Amino acid sequence: MPLLNAIAGSMRRHGIAFVTAGCLFIEPAEDAHAQPLAKSAIFARGPWSLDVSDTRASVRVELNVSSAAQIDVRDREGQLTRTLKASPSTFHTFEITGLSAEREHTYEIKVGSESTSGRFMTAPTPDGNQTFSFLLYGDNRTDHAAHEAVVSSMVPRPGAFLIHTGDFVVDGGTPSEWDKFFRIEDSLLRTRAIFSCVGNHELFGDAGDTYVRLFGPTHTTGVPRLYSTMRWSHARFFLLNAFDAAGDGRAWLERELEQADHEQGLRWRFVVIHQGPYSSGPHGGSHAMVRNGLVTLFRRHKIDAILSGHDHLYERGLANDLRYVVTGGGGAPLYPIKHRLESTRKVESTRHFIEVSVTSDHVTMNVQRVDGTLLETCGFGKEPGWDCDPKVAATPPVAPSTAPSTTPSHRGCVSCAIVETNLGRPHTMVVAAVGLGLFLARRYKKRNAAHAKVEPRLR
Repeated sequence: MPLLNAIAGSMRRHGIAFVTAGCLFIEPAEDAHAQPLAKSAIFARGPWSLDVSDTRASVRVELNVSSAAQIDVRDREGQLTRTLKASPSTFHTFEITGLSAEREHTYEIKVGSESTSGRFMTAPTPDGNQTFSFLLYGDNRTDHAAHEAVVSSMVPRPGAFLIHTGDFVVDGGTPSEWDKFFRIEDSLLRTRAIFSCVGNHELFGDAGDTYVRLFGPTHTTGVPRLYSTMRWSHARFFLLNAFDAAGDGRAWLERELEQADHEQGLRWRFVVIHQGPYSSGPHGGSHAMVRNGLVTLFRRHKIDAILSGHDHLYERGLANDLRYVVTGGGGAPLYPIKHRLESTRKVESTRHFIEVSVTSDHVTMNVQRVDGTLLETCGFGKEPGWDCDPKVAATPPVAPSTAPSTTPSHRGCVSCAIVETNLGRPHTMVVAAVGLGLFLARRYKKRNAAHAKVEPRLR
C-alpha cells in the first residue's frame, strides 16, 4: 500500500491518469508557477487555531528550527489574560483554558526576536440560543491559483469559524504540499478557528499522520484518531472519517449520537464527512456508508444535514429524509455532473464556498461562487425538506359519503359504472365503442333473421 500511494501521488503531481474506485480520472499537473511559501527565519507554518469551545482553544505553529516559544493572549479590550511558555521544539501546541465565552481573543506568539499573531472567537455557552455563522468549504488541492481565488473571496466574509470537508492537499505525506496549503490559507486561518474531517488525499503517503498532527483533535486519550465532535451554541458537529464506516469510528459515533439525543439545549446535528452517501459527480455516494448502516443511524438520531465534499462540485439534495450538501469547489479541478440523482435539488460544477447562518429555529445557506455571484440561498427548519424547493400540495383524503347518490343511473349496466369509476374517462370511451359495436351486431343479426323468413316464400 505505501508503494501504491507513492506511485499514485507521483502520477497526480505529473498530471497522469490514474484509476480509483473503478473510475478513470485525468487531472492537470499541480500549478508549477504557484508562489513559494513566504520564508521566515523562524516561522514555517501558521499560526492557526482549532478545538475552540466556550472556555478553551488550541493554537498551533510550526517552526523552521527547534526553539522555545511564548504565547500572549488578550481579550477584546487588549488586556493581557494569559501567557504560556513552551520548551524548544519545531512544533508547538498551546492549550489555552479559562477563556470567556462568545468573545474575540487575540494572540501573539514570540520566538526570540520574531513574532506572529492571530485571533479566534470562542463559542457561546451551550445553554444559550445565540445565532452564529460559519464558512463551509473543501477540496482545495492541485490548482493553487483557484485555491487562492476561493480563499480571497472568503477572507472578508463573516463567520465565527471554518468547516473544511477534506482534501487539503494532493498527498498528505508530502511536506511541500502542506507548505503551499498554509501559504494560501494564511490570512484565513489567522482570523478564525478551523474544524475539519479527513479526506482521502490526506491518507496518501503517511496514512493521515501529518493530518492528525496538524488538524487532529487535541483532547483525545490513547491513539490519535481521525474523528471528533464539537458543540457550538445549540448545534453539534460530528467530524467523521469516511473511510472507516465499520471500524472504531463507527462504535464511537454510535455512543456520541446516543449522548447527543439527551444533550440539554441541543437543536441541530450536522455530520461532516469527506465522501457522503449521495452525490451526482463521478465518485458518487459512499456505498460503504449505506452498506454499514450509517444512513439508517443518521435517520434514527435525526441528523439535520450531511455536509460532504469529494466530488468537485456543489450539490444540495434530499434522500431518505436526510438533507445533504456536497461542497467540493474549494480549488481542486472541477468534476462534471455524471448522473443527476433523483434526490438532487440543485447541482452545479463550480468553485464556491458556503456561508451558513444558524439560529435556534432555522439554518440558512448562501452559496457563493468564486466570481462573487450568488449561486443560491436555501435553508431549512425542523420541518422536512428544504425551504427553497417548490412546495407540492398534498391531495387531502376524501371521506366516503353517506348521502344518497345523485349520479345518473346506467340503466342496470353495473359493468359500465364499475369501469367508469375505476378506470376513468378514456376507458369509458372504449366501453362506449364496444357497446356501439354490440348494438350494430344485434341489428345485423335481426336483419339476417328477417331475410331468412322471406326467402322460403320467394321459392
